[in-house]
Amino acid sequence: MRPNSYKIIGHPSDTGIKVYAKTLESLFEICAIAMFAIICDISAVKQDKVKKIIIREKKMLFPDILLVSWLERLLYIHETEKMLFSGFKIKKLQTALPCRDLPLYNENTPCNKIYPGNTGCIDSKTAGSIIIAEVFGQQVDFRLHELYIAIKATTYHKLKVQREIKTGYWKAGVIFDV
Repeated sequence: MRPNSYKIIGHPSDTGIKVYAKTLESLFEICAIAMFAIICDISAVKQDKVKKIIIREKKMLFPDILLVSWLERLLYIHETEKMLFSGFKIKKLQTALPCRDLPLYNENTPCNKIYPGNTGCIDSKTAGSIIIAEVFGQQVDFRLHELYIAIKATTYHKLKVQREIKTGYWKAGVIFDV
């Protein structure tokens, strides 16, 4: 896969996505695009409305768990407010990364701290996880939008978010309950 792309994959009785991105922020954005591409034709979704999304977790979560929170929040808004989204911009992302996932990791100097985005290592006891994002879309209009598949939930089955050591790029695998 090329950077900043996604692939929709089949899974027995479910569906999923594989995503490849240059940054963790763009990985979260592309996962959201891929999820809504399963739900509808996102090229038909105008970006008339902007919603600010804030997700705060008291604990520092690893990227895979925070990704599920992100996608679940988007699904909740989709279901409760009858919204479709086609644009996503992560403004702030703070999540736990073991130091071994960092480009400058040195096995000889192990670190028990965590690395939130690009801000340096911090003590996991003093910080929580956060996503601040803007999402762009519009209300569902059945004259304009054909809904393909109803996603019930983001699952933890085969959930994976990891950084490639060689390129520094990020990849994710997510399965949705449909």
